[in-house]
Amino acid sequence: MEVVYKIIGVGIITAVSAITLRQTKPELALILSIVGGIVIFLLSVRGLSSVFSSITSLTERTGLDQKVFEALLKIVGVGYLTEIASGVCADSGSSSLANYVSLGGKIIILVLAMPIINNLVNLIISIL
Repeated sequence: MEVVYKIIGVGIITAVSAITLRQTKPELALILSIVGGIVIFLLSVRGLSSVFSSITSLTERTGLDQKVFEALLKIVGVGYLTEIASGVCADSGSSSLANYVSLGGKIIILVLAMPIINNLVNLIISIL
């Protein structure tokens, strides 16, 4: 729970500092925002080991193919990364590029989800 306070603190300090810098040196404000985001990401990554062990446990208990869970993790990762990249583009003043990044991420998510959708349809057909 302590990590949440660190993330909030880094976020608030970065945002206030970026607002202050944006008035005099906008290029440094963008760099500061990116660095703050990286710090927040690194603080957040510590909790991922428990997620991976939970997924391993789920695959062992359910007997489901581990590739399904890997695809789900990839989908979540692509979603987060494209949201971050889109936000950086929007912060730098390029909202149209932010929209393209977001669209590209959604297309990649659809491509990654197709094997899961195919397995689901095959399962439904086998039940009928």
